[in-house]
Formats: sequence, C-alpha cells, structure tokens
Amino acid sequence: MTRFLKACRRWWLAVAIVGVGAAVLGASQMKLHSSGNAGSKDGGRASLGYLPAAKQAQPEEVAGVETVAVESTRANLTFAATGHLTADELSRVASNVSGIVAEVRVERGSVVAKGDVLVRIDPTDAQNMLNEGEATAEELRVKLMLDSPGATFDAEKLPEVRLARAALDLAKANLDRTAALYERKVETAEEYDKVRTEHLLAVFRDEQARHLAKQTYQSYLTVLTRITTLRKAVADTTIVAPFDGWVVDKHVEVGERISSGSSDNYVATLIRIDPLRLTLTIPQQDISRIREGQPVEFEVDAYPNKTFTGTVRYVAPAVADVGRSLTVEAIVPNKERLLKPGLFATARLQLEEQATELSVPASAVQQHGDAGRVFVVRDGTVREQIVSVGQTAGDRVQITSGLSANDLVVACPEKVREGVRIRK
Repeated sequence: MTRFLKACRRWWLAVAIVGVGAAVLGASQMKLHSSGNAGSKDGGRASLGYLPAAKQAQPEEVAGVETVAVESTRANLTFAATGHLTADELSRVASNVSGIVAEVRVERGSVVAKGDVLVRIDPTDAQNMLNEGEATAEELRVKLMLDSPGATFDAEKLPEVRLARAALDLAKANLDRTAALYERKVETAEEYDKVRTEHLLAVFRDEQARHLAKQTYQSYLTVLTRITTLRKAVADTTIVAPFDGWVVDKHVEVGERISSGSSDNYVATLIRIDPLRLTLTIPQQDISRIREGQPVEFEVDAYPNKTFTGTVRYVAPAVADVGRSLTVEAIVPNKERLLKPGLFATARLQLEEQATELSVPASAVQQHGDAGRVFVVRDGTVREQIVSVGQTAGDRVQITSGLSANDLVVACPEKVREGVRIRK
C-alpha cells in the first residue's frame, strides 16, 4: 500500500512538471498589456494576449528610372571572313636609259601623284646625241631640197637627177641622129655602136641618180625616226611616277650609275594605296553565298572603333588545292590613306538573305567581350539578364541572344539592381 502511494505521487509530480512547461511555453506566445492609463477599462490591470505575426519585408522601390524598348529591324544577314589588305598596284619603277643619277626627289614613305618626278639622270650624253641627230637631219633636208621637214619629196628637183636626165636626153638625140645616118650608109657601124653604148650608159646613170635620190630621202626619214628616239631618251632621263601612290623604297642615290636593260636599273618601288584590295579566304561550303558586287564591311586592329567598307570585285574561278578555299578580292576606297597594305582585317560580307535584328542603346549594356549584362523590367520588377552582343553601330549594340522584341531594358543600369521595383 505504501509503495503504491509513492508511485502515485511520482506520477502526479511528473504530470505537474509537464503542465508547468506547457504553461511557460504558452506564456511566451502571450503579451502582457499594461493598463496604467486612467482611461483604461481594466483599471490599470495587466492582461495577457498573443503577439501578432511579424509583417513580411516589402521590396525596395525606385523612381525616375528610364526604360527603353528593344528595337527590332529587318536586315541582311552577314558572313564573317578574315583576310588582309594588299596594294591595288605595285611597280618597281625602272630607268629606260643609262647614266649617272643627278637628283633623287623622294624618300621612303613619300606620297606622290602621277607624273611627279622621282629621279633625274644626267641628260648630257642623251642631249648630245639628240643634237647630233638633228644636225644630220638638217643636212639631209638641205641636200634633198626640202623646204621644211614635212615637205613632199620630189626627186626631179635634185641637181643630180636633172643632170642625169639632161645627159640621157642628149644621148637619145645622138642615137637617133646616128641611127638615121647609119641607115643611109653615111655613118659607120663602129660609130653607131659607140653612140648606142653612150645612150645605154646615160639610161643607167639616170636610173642611178633617181635611186640615190630615193635612198637619200629614206636616210632622212631614218634620221627623223632616230631623232624621235633620242628625244624620248632625253625625256626618259626624268623618271616620273606612273600612278598616284606611295614610295615603299628607293633604290638609288645621287652619283650612282644606272645601266638600262640590266637588273640594277630600278630607282624606286611604288604602290597604289587608293584604292586598296581586301583579299579574303572563303571556305568551300560557303562559296555559293559570295558574288561580285557584294558589299563588305571590315575592321582592322589599328582602328578598333572604325568600320571600313568595300565591294567584292573579283571571285577566283577555282578552289585552291591547299585548304579547299576560295580567294575573293574586294576593292576598298582609301582616300584618307588610313589603311596600309598588309593589315589584317576581320570582314563581314552582306548576304541577300534577311533576318530580324535586335538592338539596344550601348549605355544599357554592361559589356564583357562578346557577352553582356542588361536589366530587364518584367511586371514592374528589375531582373538581370545575360545577353550575347553582336556588332556596335553608332550608339546602339546588336543583341544576338537573351532578349526578345517585347522586352523593356533599363537605359542606365548603374542606377538599379536586381529585384527592385520601378515606381511609375
């Protein structure tokens, strides 16, 4: 009986401890209200009640944030290719005459126009030969009794021809008279043969005089032709630029001797830099997309923020054995002479197919290489969006992926952050 009573007391004690714990736990959820105010209905007594639940934190709101719509346009597709710039023309300017270099008027890097003097060779020898030829021509002109270099030649005016003709006429008259006397048996056969031979000699002398006159006239024409050559030789002592271009190198100095027709007769190397040629390599699987007249845009490392343009003018008729690629050349205007032959270029050829292009202001993109970050406004809340960036044209950037045509982006992303709401 005593054991039973002790066990009951232990059980009731445990129940009491559990009850007190529950009461304390419940009290932690209750609030003691102070009623110390005179107007309190409870006469200043304290009362217990449950604490209200904590309010949920509201998202931050910002005002004055400018948003812009993603712009959608239809544009021609482009094809990317790489290449390099080459000179439209390259000429190793040579001397056509031999002589001593008297003057060099250009240096490496000189810009010249067509006809500008590059080098002068001492013209003394060439001028002396020209003077000699002109003197010979004048001597022959006088001998041929020509009033001017362009006068018509008439052999009958020459004294030699006229003398030969007179001698022939006299011999003919003597022959006719002697032949008549010989028929009447007045003259002997010996005398007749003598007169006949003199007439035959007179005929030969007349033909010879006319032949020599024509030969002299041909010599005169030959001298005139040689004078033309000699005049050109004098002119060739002044070596000029064959086209507008840039002097890449000069090969002679004052006092050196140049020998025409040899391998050391070059005086300067000249290239044409306006226009230039852009040589591109196209893989064989893409050659069907390339045609003459196609617009080309390209950039070079020397001018990273500038785009240059050209037009495809030449498409190779065959694919190269090495690499199975096609060579394409575009003509590039270069009036400002910014571009130089040899520069590497990254080009885009404009194709006939069109596609939709999306673009946003450059200020809306925080760009890192070919990727970028923009803040898109969806349901009034700013969301960060990673995008792929294409070409930059002026103050706009092409977006190749990550946005749609209906999106709104924050114009100045540095003013917002992820999750804020835009207050209208």
